[in-house]
Amino acid sequence: MDKVFALITLLLCSYLLLHIIKPSGIVEAVLAFFCISSACIIAWGYALSALNHLSNLSFWGGIGAVSAAAIFLIALFLKVDLTSFHRRPLFPQLQSL
Repeated sequence: MDKVFALITLLLCSYLLLHIIKPSGIVEAVLAFFCISSACIIAWGYALSALNHLSNLSFWGGIGAVSAAAIFLIALFLKVDLTSFHRRPLFPQLQSL
């Protein structure tokens, strides 16, 4: 159950950050999702390594839930509309190629 919870929190964090970034195309969305997921795993790994809980799956799920809640609260504080998904290019200079 801990594995599923850790995976769900990782996907939730990546999804929330993807909605804040709002990539313009499907390729950009997939690349951004991969980069965000990798960055979350690396950051959580460093944090859990510092706390000596790197091998504990329940801590992976817990830190994922805390970071998902933090991202959601920051989005609320900044008044980011998470319900709409307006597409705008991350790299507008590539659109002209």
